[in-house]
Amino acid sequence: MIRNNGYIEKVKKIKNIKDDKIMTIGEVSAYLKISERIIVKLVEDGEIPYFTIGGHWRTRKADISDFIDTLIQGKRV
Repeated sequence: MIRNNGYIEKVKKIKNIKDDKIMTIGEVSAYLKISERIIVKLVEDGEIPYFTIGGHWRTRKADISDFIDTLIQGKRV
């Protein structure tokens, strides 16, 4: 929901992860088909860039695509 001039508007949730540009740890885990624990370690090790919103980790889908590209090129994590 977004507060706009004292009114609260409902915001449509993104239903398809393919359309989502910002991803949670759980969504990244599902997208890459690996455990959330491994994603958290990759984030903590700086392998996957992230930012926080209200204490929750988020990453851009574009950054995940870049991460995948580095793995395809042979980088080991």
